[in-house]
Amino acid sequence: MIRFKNLKIAHMIMISFLILFMTVVMLFVGSLASGTCNAAGNSQEVRVGSELDFPPYAFVDESGQVAGFSIELIKAVTDAMGLPPSEKAQG
Repeated sequence: MIRFKNLKIAHMIMISFLILFMTVVMLFVGSLASGTCNAAGNSQEVRVGSELDFPPYAFVDESGQVAGFSIELIKAVTDAMGLPPSEKAQG
C-alpha cells in the first residue's frame, strides 16, 4: 500500500483515477450502443415532420409541392445518405 504524507495529493490522485475509470466505462458502453438505430427493420426511408406554413423555411407552393429552406435541407441530407426523396404534405 502506498502511503502519502499529504492527504490532499492522495485525494486528487484517487479522484483522477475515478474520473479516468468512469471515462473508460462510458466509452466502452458508448461503443456497445453505437450501432445503427433502425426501429423499422430494414426500411430505407426517412420520415421528417415540418410545419408547412412557415415561409421561407417550409411552405406549400402554388403547384401544391412542399418547398422552402428546411425542405431543401432535408432533400440534401437524404441525397447524401443515398435515399430516394419522398415528400408528402399532410394536414
